[in-house]
This record gives sequence, C-alpha cells and structure tokens, in this order.
Amino acid sequence: MSTFGKPVICTSACLGQDIVLDRSTSRIIRELEPYVEFRSICPVLEAGGDLPAQPLKLTRDGDTLRLIDPGTGIDLTERISELSRRYLDSLKPVDGFILQGVNRPARSHKATVYSGSRAIPVTESCSLLFADEVTRRFRGYPIEEYGRFSYRKVRHYFLLRVFLLASFREHKEDHSLQEFHRKNRLLIMKHDHSLFPPLDDTDPDSAEYESLLRRVIAHPPNPKTVAAFFRELIPIVSHPAEFSAAVNDYAANRISEESCIEVLRFELLGKGFEDQSLFAPYPEALKEGAEPDFTRDYWA
Repeated sequence: MSTFGKPVICTSACLGQDIVLDRSTSRIIRELEPYVEFRSICPVLEAGGDLPAQPLKLTRDGDTLRLIDPGTGIDLTERISELSRRYLDSLKPVDGFILQGVNRPARSHKATVYSGSRAIPVTESCSLLFADEVTRRFRGYPIEEYGRFSYRKVRHYFLLRVFLLASFREHKEDHSLQEFHRKNRLLIMKHDHSLFPPLDDTDPDSAEYESLLRRVIAHPPNPKTVAAFFRELIPIVSHPAEFSAAVNDYAANRISEESCIEVLRFELLGKGFEDQSLFAPYPEALKEGAEPDFTRDYWA
C-alpha cells in the first residue's frame, strides 16, 4: 500500500478534453491525473447529444423539467435519466465526484431555466439529473463542481476528503483499519469534536465506523472548531506557551490554519506523531503555493 491512497474519482468526460464548448482544459483534472484514477462520463454525448458538447437548455412547463439539446432540438431527459441510473449502478468503487456545470446534466448548483411557454429565462436552484442521482446515492461522499476549485478552501477540503476515503478503502481491503484510524486520528479529530469521541470508541472494522467517519468529514470544520482542536493539544506540545500564542493568532485570523498545523508538527517532533496524516493529507505536489503572486514584481 502506498503512503497515500489512490482515489477513484468519477468526473465529466469533457473536463480536460477538447469536446467542451469553450475548448478549455480543466487545471484540476491535469494536476490530479498522476495521483488518481478517473472514471469519466459525458451524459450529453452518451445520450446522443451534439459534438462538441453544447450546454443543454433547461425548460420548465409546470412541474416538469426537460433537458433539450439546442443543437439538435432533441429532448434528452429520459435518455440521461436512464443512462445515469445504469452508469451509477456499475460505479464501484468510487471515492468522490468532480462534475461539470453551467446548464449541463452533471450540474449541482444554480441554473438558468426557460419557461416552456414563453421562453423567459429564470435562474433557480435545481440538481440536474446526473448530479441528482449522484447526490441521492452517494451521501457522505465528496461531490464538487469543477469551477469551484478556484477557491482555495474548496480545493483543499475536496482533496483531503477523497485521499482520506481512498486510504480508508485500501486499508479496508487489506484488513488494516486499526492502522488507518491510528494514522488519521488527529485529522479526523480536527473535523468534529462532538462526533470524534464515539468514533474513537468504535471498532474501525465495523460498518458503524464507516458511517460515523463519513458524517465526521461531511463538512469542513469552522475556525472555532479548529481552534478548539489546537487548544486540546496544548498540554502535550513541547512549548505550550508559544503554541498557545500561535493558536490565539490563528483564532484571530492573523495566521493560517496551515501555518498553525506546521507549528504543531514541530511541537510534536519525537512524540510519535510523525506519520499523522494531519501533516500531509495528500501529495505535496498537489498543494497550492502560499502566495499566488509569489514571483510577480508589481514595481517592474
């Protein structure tokens, strides 16, 4: 087993390929390719849509939502619904999902819907067919829209969760879930103080453990929870006063969570925490630089 699990990620096939309308390539797909296994599907093309894949037009007539290919005028609603069910029936194992957006059947956020009778565009929240099937079947799994990976926190916590769940899956296959819990204890503890004690007392080999684990990491912890986690470790660090000051700086938004974790790593050296995933939740190459404009000269 590798240091990091190898996540299996289901993604829209047009991400990173030259079949999308704007012919752009998704940066996150390129960066992840060496470290994950992609299982791709393009619901538009699989259902008989036009090439290159056009954004589908959503129309609503009463309570009925239809997906229309604007290039051909074909109603793809039933085809995509059936395709989604059949594809997801066969999709195992999987650790997370990166889906396409902007009026596509894999969208999971807001979309423009046209009135069937007057063709008036209205923006509304709707989970579109493929994404709807994904969220219904895979509760507790990381599911993200690729356009949101420009947000640093979204990217970080998606990667953290998929690599953690891939590690869980691989340890489960190797019958070594006790070791999984030991190596990931601090990372899991940081996420949810209320659910961690029962998880810590649960046999990692039980079905209850997996259910609790998915609940614990379902959402990123808020700064108050993270600060409470850091403070709980103050009694065991080498320099309690200095680390406490760093935690206070984090709680006041003067230093980042990543900086406080790095301070904690040095404070715990020699205490048996060196292999904790908290300090390296996913491959170093996937980390973003601390300063996006690090080499830019604004005065040149």
